[in-house]
Parts: sequence; C-alpha cells; structure tokens
Amino acid sequence: MPIKIILAILLSLLTIGQAQATIVGFSQSNIPVKMGDIFDVSVIGSEFDFGLDGGGVNIKFDKSVVNLVDVTLDSVWDIFSSAGSIDNTKGIVSSIQFGTFSSLPSDFTIAKLRFTTVGIGDSILQVSESFDLGGFSLLGSHMDVKFSSATVSSVPLPSSIYFMLSACALIIPSLRRKTT
Repeated sequence: MPIKIILAILLSLLTIGQAQATIVGFSQSNIPVKMGDIFDVSVIGSEFDFGLDGGGVNIKFDKSVVNLVDVTLDSVWDIFSSAGSIDNTKGIVSSIQFGTFSSLPSDFTIAKLRFTTVGIGDSILQVSESFDLGGFSLLGSHMDVKFSSATVSSVPLPSSIYFMLSACALIIPSLRRKTT
C-alpha cells in the first residue's frame, strides 16, 4: 500500500509541474497572404511532457480579413473528435473537441484549419480553451494551459498584376481585328 500512495503523490507532483509548461497555439506566428489566397494553419500543442487525455478549443479571427473554410482534426484523436461550429459572420469556431487513449508525443497537432482571405489587413488568430467537455485534462484532472496567437497579414495583389491585366485588355482587341 505505501508504494501505491508514494506513486500517486509522485504522479500528482509531476502533473502540477507540467501545468506550467503546456502551450496551445499555431504552427506559424506570422502568416503573410494575398487577397483571395486559401491557406492552412495548424493548431498545435507543445510541451505536454506528461501527456493529455483530451480537451477543447475555440478559435477567433477577424471576419473582415479571413473566413474559415474547414477544420480537420488530426487522426491521433481516437476516442472522439469534433470539428466544432464555424460561424464566419462572428469570426469564431467554437468547441473543437478531441480525446485519445493513445500516448502522445510532447508536441502534437490538434487540428488543421483552412482559411481564405476575404479582405485586406491583419487578423489575429486567437485560441482559447473550450470548457464544453471540461477543458484540457490528464487522468481526469483539469490541466492549466497557456495559449498563444498568430497574425495573418493580407496584402493586395501587387500593382504589376493590374498593369499586366490592363496590357492584356489592350492587346486582345487588336488580335481580334487581325484575324477577321
């Protein structure tokens, strides 16, 4: 019996220390895109040195700059996974949920997000914990997790593109006259 108690205390101490290090964020912190681009960014977990049973996240973004097209959860989530509810009119996807019985590496992918740019400017991608199913947990205990953000910078098409398109518009009518 004393060995079981000692092991339980050690495990508790390990998970308490682990709460200081765990981070959920994005695969890129600065994402340069052009107007009309479709791009992917992953939500990742890092420094989960003692594991994770499951959790949930919400993602916020500037709806005037980007829209979320799709959420694909990583295949490691073998108990359950839910892509959540996308609301581009509010700039949020809520309740992306995931869980596993498998052991995870300390750094892992939670989900891949596919966005399209719909406007010019910067959009901060923010991730926060969803408590719909209890939040992040290990062995039935809630875990404290830090969250990081990313910035999407959407720029207009270069002026050279517009120059090329206007040149083509001038050349095409002259080509038609020569063929008749």
